[in-house]
Amino acid sequence: MVRNNKQRKKIKSIYGAETPVIPLMPVHKEVITMPPKAPHPCAYPGCPRLTTERYCPDHKTIASREYNQSRRPTDRKLYGRQWVAIRNLYIQKHPLCELCLEAGRFVPAAEVHHKLPLDQGGSNDESNLQALCKSCHSSITIAETNREGRS
Repeated sequence: MVRNNKQRKKIKSIYGAETPVIPLMPVHKEVITMPPKAPHPCAYPGCPRLTTERYCPDHKTIASREYNQSRRPTDRKLYGRQWVAIRNLYIQKHPLCELCLEAGRFVPAAEVHHKLPLDQGGSNDESNLQALCKSCHSSITIAETNREGRS
């Protein structure tokens, strides 16, 4: 928008007195950005350091190593690079959660579930796979864990 008489005079001197003054869009001189995420204490037990992620840089690798060691050895062996490729292909072919779809809901699939787990003789064949949303996959996994008596 034309802000003062000085700008009007400049426009009239360039385009002539008969030219109507067209208001210009306001120009913001400073860019307003979102503030950074507030730091919180590291999630590693006893660590008081503040971080914007789950763990501070010192404990990130330790927590990852502990998580990987806590998984069942069969899980570490069975789910490698080949599984990631199979999972991605299956999600492309089946983009919606199969259980939610049966219930009439259209929810994007985020996980691929083995109907018969690999450690119980299942395979990565499409007939043994099921595309599920996180909620449905968690429900099935919890039910299977409780049924098998694992903790």
